[in-house]
Amino acid sequence: MEAFFILFLLGAITLLTAGWYRSQWRRRWLSESALTEGIVVEVRKQYDRADATGENPWYFPTVLFLANGHSFRKQAQSGTEEHLEAGEWVYVRYNPLNPREAAFGPSAAPGVSPAVLYGAGVLCVALSATFLA
Repeated sequence: MEAFFILFLLGAITLLTAGWYRSQWRRRWLSESALTEGIVVEVRKQYDRADATGENPWYFPTVLFLANGHSFRKQAQSGTEEHLEAGEWVYVRYNPLNPREAAFGPSAAPGVSPAVLYGAGVLCVALSATFLA
């Protein structure tokens, strides 16, 4: 049992540290990135396999935006429940040095949210505590 405690505790420390580094990266991204508006040019609708009724689709928009005098197309890597249609305007936050690195939303950043890493770290701490008990 002690081995599981140590394993989950090490996992928790790793995840919490990764969350801290990710939050620092996100803070820097938000301060150095530029914000513009883009137009939704296409929306791919996808259903989760668990959604047998087909009533809760996920939307994956493709957005066209201008940066540094050039146009860029970016498709959402993760879906949203918000129903978007072609022709709608959305905020795009992008890296001025590499506009292909972009995310949708005024406070969005590409990649994994630090909250996910913190949550997984807290879960590992809780699991390690159960092995101690």
